[in-house]
Amino acid sequence: MDSTTDTQTSSTAAVVVLRTFFIAMNALAIVLVNILNILILIRASIGSEPARIYISSLALADILVGLLAFCSTLPSGHDGFPFGVELCQVAGSLFAIGVMLSVTFLAFISVDRLVAVTMALRYEHLVTRKRAAVTAILAWTVISGLMLIAILLWPDIMDYNEATFFCEPRFEDANFPPVMFIGIMTWILGCDLTMTVTYGHLFRVAHRHSRRIAAQELAVTAAAVHGGGPPRRSRVIPWKDMKAVRMSLAVTLAFNVAWVPTICLDFYKFTRKTNASPGTEFAITWLSVSNSWWNFLIYSGMNKQFRDAVKHLAKQTWAKCKRGTPERQPQDRNSPVQEIQHIRETRHRVVWEGGERHVVGETSC
Repeated sequence: MDSTTDTQTSSTAAVVVLRTFFIAMNALAIVLVNILNILILIRASIGSEPARIYISSLALADILVGLLAFCSTLPSGHDGFPFGVELCQVAGSLFAIGVMLSVTFLAFISVDRLVAVTMALRYEHLVTRKRAAVTAILAWTVISGLMLIAILLWPDIMDYNEATFFCEPRFEDANFPPVMFIGIMTWILGCDLTMTVTYGHLFRVAHRHSRRIAAQELAVTAAAVHGGGPPRRSRVIPWKDMKAVRMSLAVTLAFNVAWVPTICLDFYKFTRKTNASPGTEFAITWLSVSNSWWNFLIYSGMNKQFRDAVKHLAKQTWAKCKRGTPERQPQDRNSPVQEIQHIRETRHRVVWEGGERHVVGETSC
């Protein structure tokens, strides 16, 4: 009996350690890659200014999600939320704000790309830096204000979930306000629909432009052949010219892969008024949370300019570290230690010029 109990205790401890390590690594990845996203946008100036504002705002929202996710390591190891009901409500509200802001800025980025492609000549006048900044500030203000109002009206909508180690809305509670659930789902599904429709339209536009280019090259090739000139090779629909659209589609697909199961789970909990199994809730919830660092992998894998900027930033950082290594412990040139080192590292040779003796030092490598 004692051996069985010891085995169960050790297996339980191993599960606690593994899940806490997973949560910590996931949260750390979210925070680090989004900080790196912001640094690259600032130093490399990738894309237009409005797009950089929206992507930076998206990264800040994801950093908020990552910090709150990192706080879940304590409940995971402690096997309970140790900070009280009030802090749980605050953490749950901030987590909801971060998630809704993340979805919102993804939709803003898709609309920005739509205007840039379909209204290229008027883009700089329609989407200015000031308008993008005002829109981003309004998004933060409106979503934070709505969540604050919801908490004041319904203070019991947030609770600690023992399966996910998050403080989150209690959709399974019979007293959860339907208007709150409808508002959250409408916001998330509306942003998701905006992204899907926008990038689908951009894909059709790029496909149509590619077909026109291919038709024009075919006409030029036929004219060259009939005119006796050198034949030209016809080009099929150039997928490589649609990298930006393909990357946007990849971002949208990744978002849906991560969030559709979570939305289905929330609908299940709200309609059935019950929780799913702990393993299901943990896997689905952390699948959606991990989406906050997926975009970095997509950008790095499908955007050469972004990838080059990452390499350039890494090289700059490495070069600064190498230059800064001998400067970490500066010494006074007039100190005895410095003078002894200077003498040991210096060779002297005598040069006679104009009958005068000169001592020239050569520093050894």
